[in-house]
Amino acid sequence: MQLIAIQIIVLALLGLSESMIGREWKQSKQLIVTRRTRNLTLTVISHAVLPPFSVALSVPLRHLLHANLIAQLPIMVGIVTTVLILDLAGYWLHRMNHLIPLLWRYHQIHHMDNDIDITTGVRVHFLESLTQQAVLLAIVTTLGVPTLYFTVFLITLFVTSVFHHTNVRLPGHVEKWVSRVINTPKVHVIHHHARHADNNSNYGNVFSWWDRIFGTFNRAQHTPSDRLGVSYADDTGAAALTLLPFKPRQPWDTQASQRQASRS
Repeated sequence: MQLIAIQIIVLALLGLSESMIGREWKQSKQLIVTRRTRNLTLTVISHAVLPPFSVALSVPLRHLLHANLIAQLPIMVGIVTTVLILDLAGYWLHRMNHLIPLLWRYHQIHHMDNDIDITTGVRVHFLESLTQQAVLLAIVTTLGVPTLYFTVFLITLFVTSVFHHTNVRLPGHVEKWVSRVINTPKVHVIHHHARHADNNSNYGNVFSWWDRIFGTFNRAQHTPSDRLGVSYADDTGAAALTLLPFKPRQPWDTQASQRQASRS
């Protein structure tokens, strides 16, 4: 409950900054309440499913794995090591979400938002939340990460994830230096372009240097003509989005069929 309270406070503060600071990209005023309600509904579903899943998974993992590596480090070294390892794992999981069709089935829900603001940062299908939590818990248990260190990472991840979806423009000199360490809105909006080459870049969750190290950093600039979302479908209601990953025929199948027909 304390973690959820922190998340609500962060959302409120960054939401306030979004309304007070200059915007990085032009945002549609149409259906904004409907859009944000949809995004927050998906968030509530994820938060409802995640706690019982985490408890059910952590108990058998603790019995199977008994490492105590990270806990033996000095506290600050342990926290920094934990954040770096888990964020690196998150970077690769994010890439896999784009590369593996089975994972893209649920990750596309995040990308189908045709606009981006603070609520996009928490718009995640519950299957994606469960997958991410399973990966993180497996790593945490394997390395013997103390609960405090894991909590610090989760808070860091939430703050940065919401921040780089926030539609705010940072001053030029601030953007230059901050973007060298963490993803900023200006960097991450490129990842939400409908253009395939762009949304397969700038994967970093917390730190931007993973993209630089592994060759996925994209220096493109967002322009008003750049479409946000996915190229093959428009956004839809929360119920339809929740059920979408379970459907045998996916939205991109229609686009693929049309492309194949045009070639024949």
